[in-house]
Amino acid sequence: MKVYISGKTTGISFDESRCKFSQAELLLTELGLNAVNPIHSIDETSFENRIVRQIELMIGCDGVFMLDGWRDSVEAGIEYDIAIRTGKIILFESTIEYENKLVSKISSVVHEVTGVSPDEFTKKGKSVECVMARMLFVYNCHRQYIKKSEISNLVLRDRTTIVYSLKKYEDEYMFNKKFRDMADRVDSLLKEYNH
Repeated sequence: MKVYISGKTTGISFDESRCKFSQAELLLTELGLNAVNPIHSIDETSFENRIVRQIELMIGCDGVFMLDGWRDSVEAGIEYDIAIRTGKIILFESTIEYENKLVSKISSVVHEVTGVSPDEFTKKGKSVECVMARMLFVYNCHRQYIKKSEISNLVLRDRTTIVYSLKKYEDEYMFNKKFRDMADRVDSLLKEYNH
């Protein structure tokens, strides 16, 4: 998924802006997203030229990543409005950082318990191990109130698959001892990490 970075650039030094946007780019890249950093390609000095170029970059993206403090920026406000009107996915820095910590924790625990890496359970693999690991991951993300749409982006599946996976989890837990043992172990480890 291609994600445009939007945030405040006026009223702060260019070096500070560049640093914030570069950190956001790194975070998005670590999450497996293709970050579009407007700081790299904007050299126009007038507001009008700059905003036109930024909107051109943003229109070619699937989503927009709003940096903290974006509400203090006219440009970022315009980008947000256009993103809403064009139906783009909107991600917020504070939410992503919080959820990223949760997601990292959950994927690490699922990997530890199942032996299936996050790369394996997010790919199209249909082996029993991948399906169980993905189901554990989806369920535990959902328990942490991560939106189904965001979970679907994390495991590269549509929302319907996420809903199905959540329903199937209960059956697997009740009737599959191996799965139940793994689920209990994941739950136990996550509780340990939260203390």
